[in-house]
Amino acid sequence: TAWPDQLRFYLGSSGLLNLWLRPQDKAVYFEASDSVMQHLKQHLGGVDVSTRGHCAELRLLQADSYRWLLDMNETEAFGRGLVLLDP
Repeated sequence: TAWPDQLRFYLGSSGLLNLWLRPQDKAVYFEASDSVMQHLKQHLGGVDVSTRGHCAELRLLQADSYRWLLDMNETEAFGRGLVLLDP
């Protein structure tokens, strides 16, 4: 039996961030691990942003986020934004 004050589920940084995004925001989530990426695709990839009130565009990339940020070109940039790196 779980106590009422015990944590039963943890959304992870991606899940928490997804709750804070506005409808006009765009998000790119990175993950290097195959198993974690599959979990993200299962739980974030199917989000219907038109009805859930989350961001306008959500991309899941299995890549090294540091390398992607260093190598991205202007067409991939969103303009003003926030970068959250969760080690």
